[in-house]
Amino acid sequence: MTVSAPPPTPDFSLSLNPATLNVQQGASGTTTLTLDSQNFSGNVDLSHNAPSGITLTFQNDPWSIPGSGTHSQQVTVNVAGSVSPGTYTITITATSGSITRTATLTVTVSAPPPTPDFSLSLNPATLNVQQGASGTTTLTLDSQNFSGNVDLSHNAPSGITLTFQNDPWSIPGSGTHSQQVTVNVAGSVSPGTYTITITATSGSITRTATLTVTVSAPPPTPDFSLSLNPATLNVQQGASGTTTLTLDSQNFSGNVDLSHNAPSGITLTFQNDPWSIPGSGTHSQQVTVNVAGSVSPGTYTITITATSGSITRTATLTVTVSAPPPTPDFSLSLNPATLNVQQGASGTTTLTLDSQNFSGNVDLSHNAPSGITLTFQNDPWSIPGSGTHSQQVTVNVAGSVSPGTYTITITATSGSITRTATLTVTVSAPPPTPDFSLSLNPATLNVQQGASGTTTLTLDSQNFSGNVDLSHNAPSGITLTFQNDPWSIPGSGTHSQQVTVNVAGSVSPGTYTITITATSGSITRTATLTVTVSAPPPPSSIRLEPSLVSTSTDRLRFEISVHLVGNTEPFGGLEFQVVFNPLNGFSLQNASLGELTSGCILDFGPTGIVGIVCPTDIEGSGEVARLTVRRQNAEQTTTLSLENAYLVRGREEHPVAGGSVRLE
Repeated sequence: MTVSAPPPTPDFSLSLNPATLNVQQGASGTTTLTLDSQNFSGNVDLSHNAPSGITLTFQNDPWSIPGSGTHSQQVTVNVAGSVSPGTYTITITATSGSITRTATLTVTVSAPPPTPDFSLSLNPATLNVQQGASGTTTLTLDSQNFSGNVDLSHNAPSGITLTFQNDPWSIPGSGTHSQQVTVNVAGSVSPGTYTITITATSGSITRTATLTVTVSAPPPTPDFSLSLNPATLNVQQGASGTTTLTLDSQNFSGNVDLSHNAPSGITLTFQNDPWSIPGSGTHSQQVTVNVAGSVSPGTYTITITATSGSITRTATLTVTVSAPPPTPDFSLSLNPATLNVQQGASGTTTLTLDSQNFSGNVDLSHNAPSGITLTFQNDPWSIPGSGTHSQQVTVNVAGSVSPGTYTITITATSGSITRTATLTVTVSAPPPTPDFSLSLNPATLNVQQGASGTTTLTLDSQNFSGNVDLSHNAPSGITLTFQNDPWSIPGSGTHSQQVTVNVAGSVSPGTYTITITATSGSITRTATLTVTVSAPPPPSSIRLEPSLVSTSTDRLRFEISVHLVGNTEPFGGLEFQVVFNPLNGFSLQNASLGELTSGCILDFGPTGIVGIVCPTDIEGSGEVARLTVRRQNAEQTTTLSLENAYLVRGREEHPVAGGSVRLE
C-alpha cells in the first residue's frame, strides 16, 4: 500500500498586468486580470470599488475556473468625460465561498490633448516691390498638437508669382515652423496695391494669411528740366534785370555747366557756374541780365543751356529792351462825372488818376459853391507809380442849396503838374414824405336787421408802400369784414378792397356812424361809414323758407331745401329768384323738385330764377324745391335770399314772402 500526503487546501491568488493605467477623460483602457489556482476549481465572483464615472467591465463574471493553473481575462476600464483628472486606486475583489482575494489597479485620469490645429502668419505682411523685381517674406506656421503635411496655395493676380521654400510643407509637431516665400512681380504688372491670400490646407484644416504687395514703377532714368521765372524781362537801355533759373532734378545729381547765346551788349551772369546739384528736387539760382545803353530797343530771345555729360536741357528767356521812360505826368477823370443829389443828401463818385511814370504826393482842391462840400478819401494822395489809381469822393448837399445844376472843378497838383476833372451836380428837392388817404364808396349803407351790405374801401398812396392794419369802432351787433387785413400796399396809386357790413337781427333800427381806421407806423388815416339799419318788412302769412340740408366734405357745395309755409289754397305753379349777398363767388349750380311738387315741371336759368309748373293744382304746405349751391373758395360766406316769389292761382300771380339762410 502506497501512502501519500493529502492534497493542499484549495486556494488562489489575484494579480493585474499592468497594475497601472493612464486613461484620458472620455476614453478607456484595458488590463489583464490573472487568477493563479492552487488546487481550486469553481466559480469566482468579481467586484470593484471604482469611483463614480469610472466603470470596469470583466470579460467573464462569474469566472469559471476549471482547476489548478493560471487563468486570465481582459478588464476594460471606461472613464467618463466628467471625471476630474487625478490618480484613482481601485480594488478588484474575487470571491468564491470563503476565499476572497484582491488586486489593486491604479488609474491616472488626464485631460485629452487639444485638437490638432495651426495658425498662419507673415512677417512682413506688406511688401513694396518694383515692376520687374522681387521681394521676400517669412511664412510662419504655429502648430498646436498638429503634425503632418500642409499644402500651400495663393490667389496672386496674373504677373505676380509666389514661390514657397517647401510645398507640401512637412510639420513634425507642435511649435513654430517658418519658411521663406519669394514674390516675383513681372514688369507688365500695373502699379498699385494687391491683396494676396496664402492658404495652408491639411485635411479639414484650412488657415490663411494675407500679404499686401504694393507695386511701384522703377525710379526714372536720371534727368533734369530747366525753367525760368519770369521767362520774360523788360529792361531799359543801360539797366539790368533778374530772373530765377530753376533746375528740376529727376533722380539726377552732379555738376551742370551753364551757357547762353545772348547777343552783343546783353550779358548774363549766373550765381553758380558750374552748378552742383545734390539730388532729386527743385534747385534755383538767380541770373542777372545786363543791357548796355547801345542795345537797340526790341525783343531778344536768349537760350540758356545746361549740360552734364550726355544730358543737355534748355530754357528760353525773352528780353524786351526799351528806351528810358518818358517825363513823369498824370491825367484825372471822374466816374460818374454827373451826380443827381437831393437837398440835404449826399452822393459819391470815383476820382481816377492815371499815372504815366509818376510817383509822389498829389494835393486835391475844388471850387464847389457854398452849401456843397466835397470830401476826398485821401488828401494828399500818395501815388506809388505808373498805372491807374482811384479813390471815392463824397459830395454833400446842404438842405439850403437851391435846386439846379452846378459845375465843379476838381484840381490835382504835384509840383509843376496840375490836372483837372469836371463834376456836374444836379440838385433836386427830396420826394414827398410817404403818406396815404382813405375813402369809402358808397359812404352810406341801408341794411335791414339780420342782413348785410358791402362798400369799397380805397387807399390813395402818396409815395407809401408797406402793410396797413385796419380797425373800426362799429357798435355791438354790427361787424365789418375786410377783404385784406393787414393790407399790403405795393406803392403809390389807388388801391381798393371790399368791406362787408353784417347787421345782426338784434340791432335797433337807426343810423350808426362807423369810423374805419388805417394804421402803418406813425401814419393813421380814417374814413367814415354811415349805416342806416331798418326793420325787415312784416312776414307774409304765406312764405318760401330756405333751410340748409347739408354741406359737402370739401365745403364747396351746399344743399338747401325750399319749403312753402302757411299755404291752404290750391295753386298751379310758383316762381322765385335766388339772390346772393354778397355774390362773393357763390352760384346756383342745380335745382330739383321737392316732395310737394314731385309731379310738376321745373326750370331754372343763369339769373337764379326758378319756375315750377304743375299739370294739376296742388295744395298745402311742404317742400317745393331742392337747390345745389357752389362756392369757389371754402373761406367765402354769403346770405342766400329768395326774392320776387309768387304763387300761380288760375291766371293770377299772388306774391309771397321769401326767407334767407346764411352760408358759411
